[in-house]
Amino acid sequence: GSMPNEIQISDTQKSLVAIGKYKVVRMDLEFSLAVSGRMQSSREVVFQIYESDLQLVKKDGEFSGSPSTSPNELLVGKIKSIDSFLDPSSRTVRVVGILDEPVDNFIHESAFHGEILAVKKNQLVVPEDAVLHAGEKDLVYLVSEDNTLKPKSIILGKRTKGSYQVISGLKDGDTISTGPNFLIDSEAKIRSGQ
Repeated sequence: GSMPNEIQISDTQKSLVAIGKYKVVRMDLEFSLAVSGRMQSSREVVFQIYESDLQLVKKDGEFSGSPSTSPNELLVGKIKSIDSFLDPSSRTVRVVGILDEPVDNFIHESAFHGEILAVKKNQLVVPEDAVLHAGEKDLVYLVSEDNTLKPKSIILGKRTKGSYQVISGLKDGDTISTGPNFLIDSEAKIRSGQ
């Protein structure tokens, strides 16, 4: 027999709960990492970046933001250097950015708030509403040829604009269900008598 947590979905039920299908594809994901830094000169900003966020920071990567001395001024710049030394107490690395234009009314050590923009190429991506957070695990439902749904545990990466980067658990071309997965989940629990 079939596993108790596989669910057969008839077309009427499918329209009832408006389950969509999504084919997993690779795409470039844009991330923005909120950062705060200090002005060391009228064009130089020093950021402390957490170790866990370093994967998003690249030399010559773009950043934008505003100095606290003129919060309405939006400035852009590029990352000049990334230290190799990790500060063990704060788990941060010093990153220096250079602004394209110098800051008006610059004050030494004044704050700079902004974001570092990063693109990760060729990532597996799933829509946020396809993911079911079940306790410690994140699940999606794989849709097979005969419209059977099968729960699959996946590992998520960064979240961005309504999507998640998938680290593992899915591959190119997998079809997963989107929409109200919690309905499917409760249905599965009822059927398997949990």
